[in-house]
Amino acid sequence: MSRLNVETPETYKGIVRKIKDVGIIDEILEQKLQEIVGLRNIIVHMYADVKAEVIYDNLEDIAKTLKEAARKLLKYSEERNIDP
Repeated sequence: MSRLNVETPETYKGIVRKIKDVGIIDEILEQKLQEIVGLRNIIVHMYADVKAEVIYDNLEDIAKTLKEAARKLLKYSEERNIDP
């Protein structure tokens, strides 16, 4: 159990789902993060050939999504006096 009294997810996609379920992020950001997790899994586990250009062309959007998620997580933590 976490400090938020929710079960600890076993996967990265499960983590994204949980932070949406507790209200930290909305459904739109959840979907974007799920896509990034999926891309991460493809790259790390070599499920498919991914052209570097495709990743490079989307880096700005990926970084923007991750920054937005980080801001929301930090805000949520600060508001509840949780040490991130």
